[in-house]
Amino acid sequence: MEIIRGLHNLRARHKGCVLTIGNFDGVHRGHQQILRSTVVTARDLNVNSVVMIFEPQAKEFFDSTGAPARLTGFRDKVSLIKKTGVDCVLVINFNARFRALTAKAFVDDVLVGRLGIKSLIVGDDFRFGCDRSGNFEFLKQMSIEHAFEIKDHSTFLSNDGRVSSTLVRDKLAQGCLTEASELLGWDYSMSGKVVHGAKLGRTIGVPTANLQVNGYKSALEGVFQVDLKLRGCTYYGVANIGPKPTRDIHHPNLEVHIFDFDEEIYGEHLTIVFRHWLRAVKKFSNIDELKTQIQEDIAQARQLITAERVTR
Repeated sequence: MEIIRGLHNLRARHKGCVLTIGNFDGVHRGHQQILRSTVVTARDLNVNSVVMIFEPQAKEFFDSTGAPARLTGFRDKVSLIKKTGVDCVLVINFNARFRALTAKAFVDDVLVGRLGIKSLIVGDDFRFGCDRSGNFEFLKQMSIEHAFEIKDHSTFLSNDGRVSSTLVRDKLAQGCLTEASELLGWDYSMSGKVVHGAKLGRTIGVPTANLQVNGYKSALEGVFQVDLKLRGCTYYGVANIGPKPTRDIHHPNLEVHIFDFDEEIYGEHLTIVFRHWLRAVKKFSNIDELKTQIQEDIAQARQLITAERVTR
């Protein structure tokens, strides 16, 4: 799969494609349905399938502090999109210039002028343009004028109703990992590069790997029993994600203690799969209280791992 960073990197070979547009945050089952439809349509027409995404996402551009938490960072999102068989991901820098485009200018200049789309596939709630006039009915009119096909995809439903990134965030915020994973169609995880931290864990006998996470808010907060993917192998451990009030660290932080593991892995890529919520983040009076709680977390996590092995 090819990643195209910006309209200026489009080439002649990219023109004449089947396109879908969206944030695709979480690449949940509803997103997957749209992406698969895009791939099938492109293959039928013998052209490329292209997904247009935005960095930052529009809500982050307009309100960086009030925007919803991200379900997936850029790397994880692209990896999930790739699994659907898409040919290209076009990454648009959502800036003031792009924000100023009217719906008509977006269609005329970008969809038709730059991409020469053969077919456009969007969700039934798709809206765009600085004037907010861009919707499915508008696209139907433009498709007649510019001779491209337009398809909308109906909402993907689950037992909880419409599958959406918002619903997944709600499930994660409640610690309902199984329900969130069912909506996503994959086990909720985060990945990143292992970086140097304060190394407090080493001083209290519980060394941790700190992950470099993006600067956006996390959809999860708390302490979790996790599986870890490293160098093609699976390990187990306990992860803490969120602020660290005991140490007066208030920005998001992700660190994990890997069971029965003693190797230097700085700079390596690690994937953390969240399996069970153990407890909320809380402030301790002193380091001894923190050490006692961590040992309780480890014991509880090991019990969960053992119980799962027995039931398999």
